[in-house]
Amino acid sequence: MEKVNDVSGSLTFHNANEQSDFDLLIITQNNRLWTARILIMAVLGIMGKRRHGSHTKNRFCLNCYLTENNLEIKKENKIRDMHSSQEYGRLTLLLEKKTGLHAEFLENNNWLKKFLNNYPWPNCQTAKRISVSRLAQKISRLAEKILSGYWGDQIEKKLGDWQTKRIKAKTKNEPTDQIFCSNSCLMFHPQSKSYSLMEKYDKRMQEIHNF
Repeated sequence: MEKVNDVSGSLTFHNANEQSDFDLLIITQNNRLWTARILIMAVLGIMGKRRHGSHTKNRFCLNCYLTENNLEIKKENKIRDMHSSQEYGRLTLLLEKKTGLHAEFLENNNWLKKFLNNYPWPNCQTAKRISVSRLAQKISRLAEKILSGYWGDQIEKKLGDWQTKRIKAKTKNEPTDQIFCSNSCLMFHPQSKSYSLMEKYDKRMQEIHNF
């Protein structure tokens, strides 16, 4: 049900350490964001690879989802600044089930050029990717078929309502500009380092300007 998996964060900055996790941006089938999220979380949970609490080492942080008909990271989804541009401008393709969808994502986010001289990021073009086995492809197609149509829509609605309530309850004390929930976009960055990093960045730029 997921179409593209991109990795971001410390791994793409080449400064990951032994305790680092892997931040993922996931593009899902239209109208199946919440169903895909539950399935991905379940699979990674069973494998012991989903980040949870203080368990971060070699685990996946599932903090960003988009649907294939909503590929632009809009201003209301995420603050457009140097921090977010570095995060999404350096996205590196890990897995692509629908050919061309990653390139379409890049085209839909040309606003990143305002902050980055090199966009798309050169390294992302040559990075090693994951190939999907035939068995995994068959299982994926079967799951999509089972969860399509009327009953799939009903399951998606129920899962969406349930997950939205849980996210809002868990993040009620978090800055609202770091959390965004809809049926086509989920940005989930509680305890974001964005503010402290941007404060340091602005201070440094001011020092350079005054030099």
